Amino acid sequence: MVKRYDPARELPRYQRLRWRLFASYLALILLTAGPPVVTFLLLERTVDEAVLTELRKVADVASHALEPHLGDMERLAHEVQRLREEADLRLTLVTADGRVRVDSHVEGPVDAVENHGTRPEVMQAMQSGRGDAIRWSATVQEPFAYSARRVELEGEEAVLRVALPYARLASRLEGLRASLFVALGLALLLGGLLSLLLSRRLTAPIAGLRLVAAELARGNYAVQVPEVPMGELRSLAESFEELKVQFRDKLQQVEEDKMLLITILGAMSEGVVVVDAASRVLLANPRALSLLGVEAVWSRDDVEGRLLLEMTRNPGINELVERTIRTGAPEQAEVSVSRGVVRQLAASCAPLQEQGMNRGAVLALYDLTQLRQLERVRQDFVANVSHELRTPIAAISGWAETLTAEDMDLPPFVARNLGRIHAHAGRLATLVEDLLALARVEAIGVEDVKQDVRLRRLVSEVLSALRESVEEKGHRVTVAVEDSAEVIRSDARAIEYMVRNLLENAVKYTPAGGRIEVRAALEEDGTYVMEVEDDGMGIESRHLPRIFERFYRIDKGRSRDVGGTGLGLSIVKHYATALGGTVEVRSELGQGSTFTVRLPESSPVRGESDQPS
Repeated sequence: MVKRYDPARELPRYQRLRWRLFASYLALILLTAGPPVVTFLLLERTVDEAVLTELRKVADVASHALEPHLGDMERLAHEVQRLREEADLRLTLVTADGRVRVDSHVEGPVDAVENHGTRPEVMQAMQSGRGDAIRWSATVQEPFAYSARRVELEGEEAVLRVALPYARLASRLEGLRASLFVALGLALLLGGLLSLLLSRRLTAPIAGLRLVAAELARGNYAVQVPEVPMGELRSLAESFEELKVQFRDKLQQVEEDKMLLITILGAMSEGVVVVDAASRVLLANPRALSLLGVEAVWSRDDVEGRLLLEMTRNPGINELVERTIRTGAPEQAEVSVSRGVVRQLAASCAPLQEQGMNRGAVLALYDLTQLRQLERVRQDFVANVSHELRTPIAAISGWAETLTAEDMDLPPFVARNLGRIHAHAGRLATLVEDLLALARVEAIGVEDVKQDVRLRRLVSEVLSALRESVEEKGHRVTVAVEDSAEVIRSDARAIEYMVRNLLENAVKYTPAGGRIEVRAALEEDGTYVMEVEDDGMGIESRHLPRIFERFYRIDKGRSRDVGGTGLGLSIVKHYATALGGTVEVRSELGQGSTFTVRLPESSPVRGESDQPS
């Protein structure tokens, strides 16, 4: 999990801007002090090289001056002492085995002087003919600059070494070095103090602004922005002040909007619940708590942050919301809630999307309890009334038919009225049957027991019952049922009613000489499709959305003439829905109509094909 930055927390010392600036200034000072030190070191080296160069020249002169006396040791010792006194030189003659034969700075016998064969300048002269060195002399206990040259002494190789005292020059260089380092130390100290003061002066306003940012992060918008004397930081401080004002105004606006939203949600008659992508409740209005039966347990603030399932204890609602979050598509369902009072709720869920990502969902709940109770009362009333009307209507129809059929001498107007009574009684009987069928399908749906329904045979039977009307109008009826769709395993009563009603409508509303076609096929996904098409008068587009409503008639006068009840298509839709399918219509005025019934995964069974009708 990513850690959020807390501007109020104390930073480690090495991360503070003040110490970083101080370290930067100090490093700059050290870099500035580097060139003088390097220059001094180069100067020391240059002085040493100059001393050695002059000493080589002196060594050459001394060698030429002493060369005539190398065979006479007494004379040689005398000349060596003379050169010492005149030129303040130290002269030493060393044999190849390192023995000292003459040394101008040794009084008395030189046999006691330690062997010089290991002296670096002597070793170098013996090897290459010349050697130089600046070092501490163990013999006279002071620093010297040496230059040695190889010579011949009594027929053997020897080394003549010339030395100059280096103490005075070394002392001056040491003093110069000490002065340089003291000056550099003072400069570093003074620069460090100035760097510390400057870094503190630069970072003090920034530290103040940092504290202001920490207070703003805590929600303290009354904090005062400190005065800053410098240009860029003054602009930054002014920006902080403006940002503080904007934050305060925005927060106030958000609070006002939140209160307005809470007020609106509190006044809504629908329940609203907002959840995040993890199905945790972000917001729930009081009506939602009431509909879910949890207002006595939790308040609006209590449910925020809880899982939706924990709040609702309803798997149906939870599954609906999770499916919406997962697919990003709106979902609807009717659910039953039994916490406290049993309620029927219509749940509608829509996704909350941001930049194409599902951030959660909004759940709207509508109370359908009273509506469903009224529907049940209406259904019971219609069923009861229909049952009660069945017997008297049958009696009226029977007596009217009996009186009309008997060979009785009735006045003409009585015979005509008896015929009307019989016709209207038949229409009432049809209406009652339709009402009972609608009440039955609304109450119990379809039968759980499925049967093999042979569609071609069923269509033939229905057409046989309608033969008189078909022949009277001269309709051309075509049946095209694919072998794969010949047998459908479903509720026989529902299939029979849908086929009969759609064919009756096609016969009734298709003019004489018209064409009617019945088609059935099985699609690749297992959906069973049945279509009834005619080239009749068609339906205006404004009527199509309401064509399946009960008692809805396009032309009430014509529907009355052809004997329609206004319930047939509504029953067809209820049956299709109960079977898990759909029914739809395509129609244009004057071009005929096509009714399509789709039953998903109807499990059709192949059977022996009947002869086409």
